[in-house]
Amino acid sequence: MKVAWVHDHLLDEIPDGGAQISNDKLIQTGRERGHQVDIFTPKNTTEDIMGYDLISVHNAKFFTHKHLLFFIRHPMVVKHEHDYWNLVDPSQEGSKSEIWKNSKLGVFLSPGQHQTYKRLMPWLQLEPYTLSPSPVDVEAFQDLGKHSEDIVVCVSSMSQHKGTINAARWAQDNPNYKVHFYGRPAHPDFVAMVNNVPNAEYKGVASLDEMPEIYNNAYGLIHMPQWMEPCGRSVIEARLCGCKLFLNERIGVATYSWWSHSDSEFREIIKDAPIKLWEEMEKTNAKRLSKRDIKV
Repeated sequence: MKVAWVHDHLLDEIPDGGAQISNDKLIQTGRERGHQVDIFTPKNTTEDIMGYDLISVHNAKFFTHKHLLFFIRHPMVVKHEHDYWNLVDPSQEGSKSEIWKNSKLGVFLSPGQHQTYKRLMPWLQLEPYTLSPSPVDVEAFQDLGKHSEDIVVCVSSMSQHKGTINAARWAQDNPNYKVHFYGRPAHPDFVAMVNNVPNAEYKGVASLDEMPEIYNNAYGLIHMPQWMEPCGRSVIEARLCGCKLFLNERIGVATYSWWSHSDSEFREIIKDAPIKLWEEMEKTNAKRLSKRDIKV
């Protein structure tokens, strides 16, 4: 297939962005399967995109109205949800919700994210859809058996909805642990708040390459978001590295039935997830081609 991969920002622009990391892995998997996968951002999107077999639409907040019309009119659009896309009036022509109406497949990161969408936006046409967790390189994230006994890490952007306040309170309530925070702060006040807790410390933004060592040097990971976390990349990474998990009930990946499976089974599921997603996209495109070939 000739696939147009549509996203606001690339990995080199936001190297610690979960959606950007996911897209990089998915694009790599698609190319390994023999597909031509070209990247489109607001800077380089033109009408040429209409010549692609399939448009894979991800976060598209900064695309123009004209760009959105391309995605609405194309005969084969797959809509990926990395969080909870800000929707305008669904009755407005060219609105982002029109892309959902046109999409041939929706991709959600977890059952919890999908159910949240159904509850908050019941007017959206979400069928058909598939579920696929954030893709993680299982070879890079492994348990090296050298964990500390007192370090707990919090790895996410620092904001209220991501649970930074909850994690800081947890640190206060658990003074026997040293809690290290990694991630981009939405506001400097979050850094000041964390550093004001005696056993907590803001460590800055870590690169993806640094994360396996950070997890392996820690005892556990804390993630207690305010919203329903669409998936929870850091939770997957930490579990693969053997960390103890301190979570609340708002973790998307934990809403999968296989979350309770053994660690070895969990690793295989995460390993196969990008391949299975591409298989779903290939099947969706094949259905369109078979319908086009039917003679009336």
